[in-house]
Amino acid sequence: MLRKLLVVALAVAAMLLVPSIAGAASQSSNVSLQMQGGAQVDQSQRIPRLLLSADATDGSGYHLDVTLQPVAVHFSPQGGDGGSGGREGRSQRVTDLAGQFSLSGPNTSAVTGEASGQLSSDGTGTISLSDSGGATRLDGSFAVDNSGNLQIDLAGQVPAQLLSQQSSQSNQAAGATAPQQTDHTFWYVARAAGLSAYLMLFLNVVLGLAVNTRIMDALVARWRSFDLHEFTALLAMGLLAIHGLALLVDQYIGFTLPQILVPLNLPYRPFWTAIGIIAFYLLVLVTASSYMRKQLGYKTWRAIHYLSFGAYVMGLAHGIMAGTDSTMPWAQGLYLSTGAIVLLLTIRRFSNAKKKTPLRAGVQRTASRAE
Repeated sequence: MLRKLLVVALAVAAMLLVPSIAGAASQSSNVSLQMQGGAQVDQSQRIPRLLLSADATDGSGYHLDVTLQPVAVHFSPQGGDGGSGGREGRSQRVTDLAGQFSLSGPNTSAVTGEASGQLSSDGTGTISLSDSGGATRLDGSFAVDNSGNLQIDLAGQVPAQLLSQQSSQSNQAAGATAPQQTDHTFWYVARAAGLSAYLMLFLNVVLGLAVNTRIMDALVARWRSFDLHEFTALLAMGLLAIHGLALLVDQYIGFTLPQILVPLNLPYRPFWTAIGIIAFYLLVLVTASSYMRKQLGYKTWRAIHYLSFGAYVMGLAHGIMAGTDSTMPWAQGLYLSTGAIVLLLTIRRFSNAKKKTPLRAGVQRTASRAE
């Protein structure tokens, strides 16, 4: 029964992940773009907008328009270089941005979607572009000088139809350099490992709740449920390690080891990626405490074990807000259904705990009267 449950869980994960990854790979092509243009602030509306417009510098015919609005402002302690930056060497103002983009290729219709990023007070920033179908996924950096001149460097995937063979041949005839192709194997590995780790964490929490509510007793022996509960935690940690290593090796954005390990140190959606890092550390702590249960004592171990709920909720939030597949209908359905299951089991778990307390008190009173 243990093996059957494990095979079913892995089969479900494969069915969810393989179509999305294969579909993205078949419908998209990898590019690396260097673009130049201009930036201006539109103050005609109540909320100012940052307007970016740029063209590829290699003559490939790509044109990008981005409209961004500020959504939050905070100060980064890492802003500036600590040299001649004055006050900003210690703290730099960072504005979170969100909006829309339009990307057109040579002789093709434009692709539109959502844009997000950050802009620092020194005119540098990061930007992410994605469409609802998942065929477009570009990440990179940009810089704007005091004159409004814009420089954008992007890498990622675009719909295959944006790559025109005719325009590529004409560009080569004119001596232009074709867009650089980038291998995104590790990016796909990171996505698959991250989603699989979430599923294992979901199964881990469900098994823990099911053991307490006796839901699994009719399906599998209790000791097997405990073993599977422990195994899914270890498997989730292993998959999360693969998730981080794949991001480190991949050059999609260019993460460094300190950025992977230290929360709020990533340029890409720093808060939500930090939530994911903290969730991993909580999972390690909870799992390690299970092997030190005798040394810690039951009460301490149980208090630490409740952190698994926090790890799951953080993992769910990380997947929804930082995952590149979270806009896909299947991913939204996955997060919604699994979150609802955990919520319902949690309600049942604590409802049963409240019902047991009066019963125990009544038994104690009856015993005292008998004495």
